[in-house]
This record gives sequence, structure tokens and C-alpha cells, in this order.
Amino acid sequence: MPGLGDYPTSTITKLLFLGDSGTGKTGALASLAIAGYNLRILDYDVGLEVLKNLLVNHKEALARVSYITCTDPMQQVAGKMIPKVAAGWIKGVNAMDNWNDGINKLGNIQTWGTKDILVIDSLNFMGKSCLRFIQQINGRLAGTPYQSDYGDAQRLLENMVAMLYSDSVQCNVIVNTHVRELGKTQQVLDNQQRVVTIEEEGSRKGFAETGTGRALSPTIGRYFNAVLLADITGSGQSTRRVIRTVPHENIGLKNPAPGIAKPEYPQATGLAEYFAAVRGEKAPPLRAA
Repeated sequence: MPGLGDYPTSTITKLLFLGDSGTGKTGALASLAIAGYNLRILDYDVGLEVLKNLLVNHKEALARVSYITCTDPMQQVAGKMIPKVAAGWIKGVNAMDNWNDGINKLGNIQTWGTKDILVIDSLNFMGKSCLRFIQQINGRLAGTPYQSDYGDAQRLLENMVAMLYSDSVQCNVIVNTHVRELGKTQQVLDNQQRVVTIEEEGSRKGFAETGTGRALSPTIGRYFNAVLLADITGSGQSTRRVIRTVPHENIGLKNPAPGIAKPEYPQATGLAEYFAAVRGEKAPPLRAA
């Protein structure tokens, strides 16, 4: 029986990348393209302009980025903006099965390798599209989601993430999403003896936003071997964008290489440096994008 010292160092990173809007999650991808990774991005946020601008002087890196935009077209009906059709979810699922961005035909993600990275940008918007897909199936796309719609969407989204986590997918995965703060709840009787749900004081923690309600957020991180945080520190001229690998404030993070990966990296080069560290590789010579 092999000893723990013989346990192989992983050459695949499956990363949940948390951060509020504007903290630099999408821009941080630039260092990976510069380091030689192929980025295949499911673009649910329609926010890749920053990545394009960061790579404009890195022609080879720019050519390593493929993207498919997955949005739900909207329409105006009686002064309300409602989905015309729930197209984004199924477009993203189909892309994982047979990637075709109109130029590059890259096949199923299960045929990709260790220099390829599937990026979902972002999970919260993908989850919203998943919820609309469920509503469309149930014949209420334009209405308010039922509680059962949220449950069905959570199961569908969780199954997709479980597939990405499985050994059948041998490429890297980065899933960007926002932070959602949730607290523990309990049911109590109010002064009229009615059962009400309240949040326990001081119990709030930051989890991944899934776009499908609160139930999935505390558990989605188990499907990733790393959970990192894009953050902004300092103020004024001292402001810095950083990538954190250790728990910060009320957000629990996960890092498979403690003592090897640094607690914090600069946003401009951090993801490439982190990928090298967890693989036991020498950090690539990077020029900030």
C-alpha cells in the first residue's frame, strides 16, 4: 500500500473564485492566458471587454481565449421586461458537450487537457438562466418562480457542477461568482404566537452566489478543490486588488496547498502564480497584463 507521501500532486485545478463585482475576477484570468493556458469561457455576464483590453498587447495570449456568450433575450410586454426565451442555460450545456464558438470547434470538455481551462463567468448569472429554463419547462417563464422552481434549478445546477468535479473532466475549471452572505435561521413564536423564521445574530458568513436561491450556496464549495477570493484592500492611492487563498473575515476559503501557495497574490499575476504553486511548478515569468 502506498504511503501518503506517494499521493500524486494534482495537475488539474478546479477553482471556485469568489468576489464582489469590480474586484477583478474576470481580469485575473489574463495571467493564465499569458502563462500559456487555453481559456474557454462561457460568458453569462457579457463582461469580457476588460479581459480583451488586458491582453491587447499579448497577441499569442489573446489567441488562446475562446468564448461563447450565453444570455437570455428579453422583451418588453406591457411596460415590463420579461424573458423572451430561456436560451442561455441550454446553450452553455450544449457548449460543454460540443464547443463551437463559430471559429474554434473544440469538442466535448471531457476531451480537453491540463493546459485547458473551462471558465464559467459567472455562476450567479448562469444560475439565473437555469432558473428561467425550469420556469420555461413549467410554463411560467414570465411569472414569479414557484418554490418548486428554485428546488428544481438548484438540483440541475448542482448536477452540472458535480459533473465538472468528476474525474471524467480532466481539464481545469474556474467558476467565477459573487459573494452571498447568509446566516443560520431558526423558527420561533412571535408575540402573537405565530411561527416566524429569524436569523441568528452574528451567524452571517459569505458563500458563493448561485442565482437559484439560498439553499445551494453553503454547499456548492464542496465540488471544488480550491475556493479563492478576489478582494480590494487599502484605499486611495494605496488601493490594491488581491487574490486571497486563506479564510478572510467571514468568508471560508479552501486551498489544497497550504504552506506552498501564498496567503495572498497580486491580482494581475496571481492566478498563474497560484496554478504553478499547487502543481509544484516554477512560477512562469509573467509581465503584468
